[in-house]
Amino acid sequence: MVDERNILITGGCGFIGRRLIARLNESGGWRITVLDNESTAYRGELDGLELARFVNGDVRDPAAIEEAIADQGSLVHLAAQTGVIPSIENPDDDFDINVRGGYHLLRAAARHGVGSFVFASSAAPIGEHEPPLHEDVPCRPVAPYGASKLAMEGYCSAFRQSFGLNTVVLRFSNCFGPGSSHKGSVVALFIRKILAGEEITIYGDGEQTRDFIYVDDLVEGLETALLKADSADAGLYQLSTGIETSVNVLVTALTALAAESGITVKTRLQPSRTGEIIRNYSRNDKFVNAFDYRPATPLEPALKQTWDYFVDLRDH
Repeated sequence: MVDERNILITGGCGFIGRRLIARLNESGGWRITVLDNESTAYRGELDGLELARFVNGDVRDPAAIEEAIADQGSLVHLAAQTGVIPSIENPDDDFDINVRGGYHLLRAAARHGVGSFVFASSAAPIGEHEPPLHEDVPCRPVAPYGASKLAMEGYCSAFRQSFGLNTVVLRFSNCFGPGSSHKGSVVALFIRKILAGEEITIYGDGEQTRDFIYVDDLVEGLETALLKADSADAGLYQLSTGIETSVNVLVTALTALAAESGITVKTRLQPSRTGEIIRNYSRNDKFVNAFDYRPATPLEPALKQTWDYFVDLRDH
């Protein structure tokens, strides 16, 4: 029988992957294999972290999956094409990576007897809906990215029912924090531009909202879900703070941090973008009740930690 503490993490070189590996190293007892094609982040960024194996490969390559998945008891699937706009510009790549690649992983996990399969999804499958979002909201994705995540949620459900694979789908809200230098998400993008003296672009009126979750809260939630996956009564959960924050509030908080460093924030207004969801935050009560964990880091200190990380990166 496979050991549940043998864990494969796809996309382990990425922002969340690195932080999850550090969390599991700290907890102890996990033997970690990473599968990553190093397309956006590199193996060298895992220096100092303890791994059992590193497999340089793509989730679209069944041979790479076979090499990585041998003897794994758990799997966290983080590798993905993560952008709404790139999915509109190139829906073929979005489908290939997010759906075809994810399907290959599910097939291999079921065949090899993997005990728990945790899939990183998002609120994008839901599309436009009056918040707060929750697990019972009907899904009507507005961009190929959301459609690809919804397809994988469906396959996770099917493999759970048809093949007994213990799948858990976690819909991440907008994750930010130290280590996000490669991220194109709004917090990382804004901080990089502010520190470079460039304008930050606000689309629409800036009142579009997101549910911002600090990376350490998210990876603690991930580990908690891994440890309790076999007792989860359903396979889909929102992993979020339950707090709605507008882009304007985010900019105000970053402006205050910039002012402490003597930096003036420059902004530019642009029309709203096609396919972008206006209001987005999620209830997290189902996750809290199932796993007895609630993300708790407030926005301001989390932004300060993230700001300090980018300042240190700039200065060194």
